[in-house]
Amino acid sequence: MEAGKLRHSVILQRAVRTQDATGQSILTWGNLATVWARVNPTAVREYRDSKAVAGEVTHEITIRHYPGLLDTDRVLFGARVLNVAGISNKDERGIEDMLLCKEKT
Repeated sequence: MEAGKLRHSVILQRAVRTQDATGQSILTWGNLATVWARVNPTAVREYRDSKAVAGEVTHEITIRHYPGLLDTDRVLFGARVLNVAGISNKDERGIEDMLLCKEKT
């Protein structure tokens, strides 16, 4: 992986259940890590063959491999929120991950 292509700083986040002052369960987001990434807006047609995420993908994000990342996690890119729709360990070598994401509007 060429480090120069990872020019965007993003924050990986995971949903965490906590309790508010009244004891009610609430969903909050906790930071997993801040990582360097390559963020590419993408056309949905590029993923028309992907049954799991067809019609949902707005961005492709490439990062160094991050073990344990889930497709329920999300990425903060500046003020934008990108929900992870799918994860691919590129070339199955544990070197880089491609995250297929949908921007939350």
